[in-house]
Amino acid sequence: MSNPVSDDFFIKVQESVISPCKLDTKSFRRLEEAIAHFGISRDIAIFYTLAYTGIRTSELVNLRLNDIIKDTLIIRFGKGHKQRAIPLNNTVKEALNNWLSTRPRYKYSDLDYLFIGERGKLNRSTVFKMIKHYCHLAKIEPVSPHQLRHYFCKNALEKGFNIVEVAALAGHSRITTTQIYIKTSLQELKAKMELL
Repeated sequence: MSNPVSDDFFIKVQESVISPCKLDTKSFRRLEEAIAHFGISRDIAIFYTLAYTGIRTSELVNLRLNDIIKDTLIIRFGKGHKQRAIPLNNTVKEALNNWLSTRPRYKYSDLDYLFIGERGKLNRSTVFKMIKHYCHLAKIEPVSPHQLRHYFCKNALEKGFNIVEVAALAGHSRITTTQIYIKTSLQELKAKMELL
């Protein structure tokens, strides 16, 4: 017996891909306000470095003092042992300068890591707990430091950076990794349709 439904009746439906960025602008601003109000200079510098350079937490905790050259942050050992340079905006530069002016007061200031704590070099877990603490103060859902990386990529694309530039800044080895940040929601598409 033959199948009455031919292959012509089947169509492929576009898969719905959701951006990994779960931090919206409103929550980001609340988190920023909480850190600016309650944070110490180190925490403020960490927040802005993550949010406005898009570096990974593992890259952040391994930054050395000499990885800041003029207005540029050098990532010497990124994922896949790739090196990249990231220009710093004024917000990050100011936050880093404030941190560097208070850093000598720390017990382990002789270490050449950029970010240190009361027990020496910071680790990823400490940064995660720090961001979670400020999320609580901001009264928003907890986000990970990695969500700040997602926010950076999405924000950069929305502000006019092209996909190749964002991929280079974030250290993505494939453009397809960066493409996930340009997927628009159905709500956004509906709003744009009204503009036609």
